[in-house]
Amino acid sequence: MTRSPKHLSFDSLHVCRRSDRSTARGALRRHGMARFGVFFLCGLLAAVFAAPALAGGGFGDPEGGEGPKPGDGGGGGVDFVAALTISNGEKDISTLTIGDSVIVSLEGAPAFEPLTTHLLDEFGTTVASVPMTTDSFGDAAADLLWSRSGVVGCDPGANVDISQYRFARYEDAESILDGRTFSVVTTKGDGTVVSTESLPMNTDSTVPRYFFSDGTACPRSQLYSNDILYFHGRNVGGEPRDLRLFITKLAENGYYDGVPIAEEREQYAPNPQVITLEPGQFSFDVIVWVEPPEGEYDAILRVDPSDEPIFRSGDVWLTNRFVRGPETNGIVVTNWDCPDCDE
Repeated sequence: MTRSPKHLSFDSLHVCRRSDRSTARGALRRHGMARFGVFFLCGLLAAVFAAPALAGGGFGDPEGGEGPKPGDGGGGGVDFVAALTISNGEKDISTLTIGDSVIVSLEGAPAFEPLTTHLLDEFGTTVASVPMTTDSFGDAAADLLWSRSGVVGCDPGANVDISQYRFARYEDAESILDGRTFSVVTTKGDGTVVSTESLPMNTDSTVPRYFFSDGTACPRSQLYSNDILYFHGRNVGGEPRDLRLFITKLAENGYYDGVPIAEEREQYAPNPQVITLEPGQFSFDVIVWVEPPEGEYDAILRVDPSDEPIFRSGDVWLTNRFVRGPETNGIVVTNWDCPDCDE
């Protein structure tokens, strides 16, 4: 679900453009040792231009910060500068819409280099980290750094803790994060910083969010089979209209245009459930299944007025099938087993 990463402007740390590195790769394939010379030159120039920027000091509060800072590790300074790409799983971003995920990829480092990318708050405290190892061309594939801007929902074991940027609901995340600027920093094994980008965050009430919930607008991706499953929508626009919701088995091969949708709920099959929005309604929370059977389920939400059980390009697909990409989770239902509970 993650598109091929595109290069973002890298300010003073960016010297060698992506097109230059693509040319270098082509040279490697054709001439072998040419790659060494191109990357050596790019790395040398990068170090010269990056040195003044990195010498300016650390991130956040140097007294209380826990995250990496330029020059950390005492390894003799920066010997290469990598180009970091930040995306939300659908497009490259320079500003994070609160609720979106942070996905990072990297290029321009030495081959097979072990690195770690960190998300730091303004005080240098580490919010999230992900290890990355470059391939033979010095690139690291896209990986998930921060899921849904820290919205962990109300599943068992979610460990909600606002002080650790772990929020139950989107509203909680927006109240804490709106208007702040974090940093995305990549370090070598000895702590030396090789890439840094600022990441401002803002609330966008025009971006719709759809998810399974517990009836209190709190996201769920797990449920017991004797419980009630809800579906929640927020920022849905305020216009009167009907939405269509299919609940289907976890897709084995994915959904794309023309794939049949098998509705799992007998009271609706083969048609979807219709969710009616009134004028001025910007959110909804509806019951979609009472005591669902054990299993893994996807949701497909349709915003146009059609009951045809065929997947369309405009449909919103919520699934647990992918571990990366937009965090639109399906639901896992497990059997209830509580010997100490009343019948």
